[in-house]
Formats: sequence, structure tokens, C-alpha cells
Amino acid sequence: MNNKKLIRVLLLGALALLLFLPGCATSSSKFDSGSPDWSRALKIGVSTLNNQPTMIVDDAGRAHMVWVAAAGGEQVLQYTRISPAGVVELTHSLAELTFGYPDTPHLVEAGADRLHLAWLTRIADNDHAQGFYHVMLDMDGQPQGAPRCLSDDGTGLVITDGTLAPGPNNGACAFWSSELGADARLYGADVDATGAVTAGPRLLVPSGAVPFAQTDDQGQVHLIWQQLPSAQADRTLYYSIYDPATGKLGTASAVTLVKVGSQNALSGPALGLTHTRAYVLWGLEARGKFAGSAQTYYLSWELGRPPQHIEAPAQLYMPTDYRPQYVSLGTLGLTEGTVGYTSLAAIGEAFPGYTTQPSVLAGQHPDLIALVTTIVSTQRTSSQPVVLTVFAAGEPRAYQIVTRSPGLSTRSVLSMDRDGNLYALWIHQAGPYNFEVYYASTAPRVRETLNAWTTEDVSLRSTDYVWNLGVALGFFPLAMVWVFASVIWLGLAYLIYGDVELNDRRGWIVLAVALALHLFSKYFSMPGMFTFVPFIDVLPDAVVFIVGRVLTPLLFSGAGLLVMLVYLKRSENPGAFGAYIAFALVDIVVSLLIYIPTLLGGG
Repeated sequence: MNNKKLIRVLLLGALALLLFLPGCATSSSKFDSGSPDWSRALKIGVSTLNNQPTMIVDDAGRAHMVWVAAAGGEQVLQYTRISPAGVVELTHSLAELTFGYPDTPHLVEAGADRLHLAWLTRIADNDHAQGFYHVMLDMDGQPQGAPRCLSDDGTGLVITDGTLAPGPNNGACAFWSSELGADARLYGADVDATGAVTAGPRLLVPSGAVPFAQTDDQGQVHLIWQQLPSAQADRTLYYSIYDPATGKLGTASAVTLVKVGSQNALSGPALGLTHTRAYVLWGLEARGKFAGSAQTYYLSWELGRPPQHIEAPAQLYMPTDYRPQYVSLGTLGLTEGTVGYTSLAAIGEAFPGYTTQPSVLAGQHPDLIALVTTIVSTQRTSSQPVVLTVFAAGEPRAYQIVTRSPGLSTRSVLSMDRDGNLYALWIHQAGPYNFEVYYASTAPRVRETLNAWTTEDVSLRSTDYVWNLGVALGFFPLAMVWVFASVIWLGLAYLIYGDVELNDRRGWIVLAVALALHLFSKYFSMPGMFTFVPFIDVLPDAVVFIVGRVLTPLLFSGAGLLVMLVYLKRSENPGAFGAYIAFALVDIVVSLLIYIPTLLGGG
């Protein structure tokens, strides 16, 4: 094969590779951490629904989790256990527990060797009814006996919501709501440490719905629920304390009003407890023509002193900084040494934005710790990651970003081990009907494992970078807009003067005008590209514009000028057209190879 044929084959191979590369993009199984306290996030599975998972961490530091997955073309519950070092130890399907379309699982620990699992699913042999089921699992996620339908009271009600909270002596207290015509009914039942139903089902609230329960350090079960009016547009939230010994609710207090409206979807309510206060949080996401906006609201009161009348809630405003300034807890006036974070960022003066899907840490703690989905932004892009928010004295005080995940992360849950380390689990929307399950922790051993770079990490990052470089060159035709005016000018100069050589002042003037037109086109045709400088997010705001939009583009153009000077020095009869082409090719290629991989990398 002669040299010309060899070069032709190599060029064809390179072209084929560039065309093939877009189909070879890799997807990392980890997301970068959003703060020094958190590990990188590990992808542990795929969910078939944008549905709330559940997780608890046992005394050995093992994380047990259940979510809705797919097996054999059907929706099933999936169990996974992660070791104290952040390694997936066990994962298997719980298909034998469901009779179709499982939903909203809940886990509660039952001593050192068992777990309570409750979930919604179709009732066996009845495709038109849904029940709230319960079963005991061992610490390997294996069912201990057959599932029991807690909500089976003989009336055939359709159960729409359920929740589970720790009960006395390693038992559990279950609550669910049902629909009967236009009415709603709130029920409860108690289960002991072996899974036996000790009381219930009992009708607790004739028109209650969507319960949420928390158990405090004294074993009292705090309950929040919605009271649905006939219009079902505005919903009153009621609060009370449930006594497992008697199976009765205490005095119910109407604490606030949730204005849902016909164009909103409600997430929550979620009830959280500190040693001195109770909090209730919920989110409203707009639907229809208002889709794309979301707000989170909260209300707080002193424990033992719930509001005696309906109070107006406050809206949760979160900063949008992608890289917040983290400071010590003492600086923020927060409790130190009890929870696995060492630094947080002050919420300060924040403004309304996209904030939704609040969830709270189970149990009772010095400060309220919640997770929300909110929008954070860089100079060039935005994402919706999971953000940890800390409330103190009834107000949101500080936050930290759990992970730097692109796109939308939602349906988060939070758990804590006996040493105060936090564990987060959430659903990441990787595409239409594509929901991935991610896990992260503040535990030192988990951070050590997940933050360590492996050969897989290096391979994936390298492959992604090479792919992005290949795709960047595919943007070359788009960048032709930078040269359009200059080429027209050079063409006119050729028609008027003939060959424009750089041996007189006229040639230099033609070249100077061509370079000026190129720079003008570059700066004003696609100025948004200049925000995709890899390092721009670490710069102070005061210098971002100068460095990102002025100095960096000039630096890339400077590389083109250097190559042009080499051309002028080595060419015997340099012309304005050849000099410009040498400059433009280098300026375009260098710009694309820097800007486009950063754009494709998501910010």
C-alpha cells in the first residue's frame, strides 16, 4: 500500500471513528460529592418508577434499602444491602411479596436481627383493589413468612397511602388511608416484633388521608395527616399523638392549610422532630401550563404546644450556589458533634426558586435535618440535586449539597447510624422513564471507599473525555459562522486586487480587517460558549466576566496568531488568505476542544 492510500485509509478510519463515537458515550456509576462531608454517590440500581425508596441503617452500619424495580417485565420490590464500607453486599428481588404494582415501601428496624417492611400493592386475586401489606425480613432481606394485608377489614377499600413508624418493644405502628366514594378514611394497626398484628385495623379519622408518622425518644408516635374537603383543592393538616397502648389518637389540632389548587401536585406532608420542636414540610409542583415551578413550605411549633388555630406556613427559600462557602457549625450557631457533618453553608438571604420533595430524618434530634430537591446553578448550567437542609429554632439555618448530580434528583430519603453518620438514597432521572437509584454517606469508611479513584473511574473519565473531544470536532461546521464574514471580505479583496500578498501595506490591511471580522463574529455570534471554560466556576464573581468572556477567548486566538506568525516566517510568498486560514483553523479547533467537552460534561 503506497503512502497516499495509507493516508486515505487513515482519514476514512478517523472519520468513521468520529461518527461512531457519539454512540459510545459512557455513563459513570458515581457522581461527585457536593461537599467535603459526603462521599461520592454510587449508582446501586434502576427503578421503574419515580417512586419513594426506603432505607434504614442497622447498628452494624449496614444500609438496608428497598425500592420499586423491574423483573421479568413486571414491577417488583428490590432489596439491597450495602456494607459499612459502602460496598453492595446483597441485592435481590422480592417478587414473591407483590401481586402487582407495588408502591411506596417503608422499612423499620425490629431489633438486631429483623426488619419491618410495609408497602402498597394490589390485593391478591383482585385487580381493582389495593392494600397496605406487611412482612418481616431478616438482615439478608429474606421474607420471614407470608405477607399480611394490614388494611383488610372486609370492606374492600382502595388504599392510597400508607406509612410505618417504630412502635413499642421493636414493634411497628402502621397507618394508611383509603377511598370510599368521595370520602377518605385514616386507619391504624399495631404489629409486634414478630410481625403479628396486635391491634387493628382501627378507624382513626373518618375523613383523614395521607398520614405521616414519627416516633420520638419516649416512644410516642406523632402523626400528621390531611383532612380533605369536598372540593379537595385546599387541605387542612392535622396533628396529634397516637398511643399504641390504647390505639387512640390524642386531641387533634388543625395546624395549617395546604393550598393545592387544580394545577399542582403535592409531595408530603413530612413530619420532623427535634428535642424541642415539631416541623411539618410539604412541596407543591406545578403541572400543566405552569409546569417547571415548585415550592416547599414549612411550619414549626414547640413540642407539646401545637397551634390552637390554623397558622400560615412559611416558604423555604434556598440559595442556588453550585459551590457554596462551607463554614463550621459553631459559626452558624448549630449543634456540633452529634451528626455526621462538620461544615455547612449559611442559607442567608435566599430567593424563591425551584424547591420540592422534602423528606426528613426519622427520630428526634437536636436540629431538624431534611433533604430537598432544589435548583443550583453555575455560570453555564443548572441542575436539580439533593440538598441537605438544617432547621434550628423553627427556621431553616444552613445547607450543603449532597452530590453534584446533573439533571433531576428527587424522592430522597435520609437515615443515620448510631455514630451520627448520615446516609442518603434518592432517585435520579437519567432520561424519560429512566430512573436510577443512588446512594451516598458521610460515614468515614464509605467516603474512603467511594471517593477512592479506581481503574474503572479513570477509564470512564478518559473515555468520556476522548469521546467529548471527538464530538467537539463535529461542531466544526457550527463554528464556520466565525469565518463567514472574513471569507467574504477576503473573496472581495481577491476579486478587486487579485492575489493579496503580504509584501505591501494593502495586504496587511486586508489581513487585519479579516482578523477583526473574525474576532467580532466570534465574540457576538455565540457568546454563551465562553461560559464553558473548565475553571470558571472557581473564580470570584468580580473577575468571571473579564477572565471568561475576554481573556480566555483572546488566549485561544493568541494561539492562532502564533501559528500564523510561523506560517509568515516559513512561507516564501505569504498571502493574506493563507495567513488567515492558519489563524482561523487553530483558533476554532482550540476553542472547540476546550469549550465543547466542558459543555458536554454538564458544567
